[in-house]
Amino acid sequence: MSIYDTDNPLIFEVSYEDIESGDITTVLTALRGFLESRNTVVGGKRRVTVLFEGYDDDPRDVYDIPEIRRYAKALDDAFPYWFYFASLHDGSTLQVFALCLCRVIKAGGGSKPHTDDYKTFLFLHIAALNELCERFKLGDTVKLQVTDEVLAHLAPTGNSPDTRQESEEASLRERKDNKWRHGATRFEIPALDDYLGMRDGFLPLPVVLDAATGEEVALFVRDQTPFMAELRQVHPFRLMMKQGCARNEFGPLVFFLFWVQTPANPAEPFAAWDCYLDPKNPVQMRLWRTLAAQTHWHLFLVGPRNEQENFFEFENNYGLAESLEATEQACRDIATIDFNRAKDRFMQEHSLDDLFGMQ
Repeated sequence: MSIYDTDNPLIFEVSYEDIESGDITTVLTALRGFLESRNTVVGGKRRVTVLFEGYDDDPRDVYDIPEIRRYAKALDDAFPYWFYFASLHDGSTLQVFALCLCRVIKAGGGSKPHTDDYKTFLFLHIAALNELCERFKLGDTVKLQVTDEVLAHLAPTGNSPDTRQESEEASLRERKDNKWRHGATRFEIPALDDYLGMRDGFLPLPVVLDAATGEEVALFVRDQTPFMAELRQVHPFRLMMKQGCARNEFGPLVFFLFWVQTPANPAEPFAAWDCYLDPKNPVQMRLWRTLAAQTHWHLFLVGPRNEQENFFEFENNYGLAESLEATEQACRDIATIDFNRAKDRFMQEHSLDDLFGMQ
């Protein structure tokens, strides 16, 4: 019987030889088998435990061993869906991966991940969970349930929920100075296929552009068509934003309309993009609040082959923090039935021109 045809726990004991050589093939092949169909995905939920063999006599913690850290990162880069598939009963897999993928702080006789690294770890793996749920149509209920379970499970590793919320709110009360001070440069662009598939579009992502500044949220515009050659040459490049809130029978949503003015006629957009936020999703709200709390917004134009076409910096005079606060208050008592269906219905009924005309 195949491992995908049972509901038994699945324990991967990674050999010392594979760890030392960095060979993830055996474990990765088995894990990718869960992605063959919706049935195998559902059947793999919370079944996976990963153990690292051959270091029992090593006095170091597993997450302090460079070879294990490299192996964990390579496996995570190829298969980032731990929040869904990792078992929560063994009490170690998610914690070990969190500590292997973050810088480790030694305090109080224990270890915890570096705060900025841990936030990035959460953002990226929740994004991977969302992508998995979208691809295999698992539904928003599963997405939110798994997110809540993982955050509760990982609380001792990072901060407790109350402490995490308090520290986040305190940090957002002051704007983070993230002005870029190092001149023209080229950055390694995140793999946007992981978030957009093959589509073009506009999205915010957590990144670290400057180690001294730490994590921030940057904006990415991907266009793989010849139009990118025109867009990258626009001067002056003025980014505008408009935000609104709407609801339909499937629940509330927030829309953002971003556009670049036509230099010769600022009333006309040269290019425009829409994106959407679930105001009842704390992870999404946290991402946009982080963007709102920065002194500057950084925008990357990304063309074919995931290459940087241009990079812009804008002073944050967009009023996003106040808009998000008003939105949260307005949507507080409105239930979300299905955010994706709410978004699809809204997009069917409203064009970009409609969004421009909304007051």
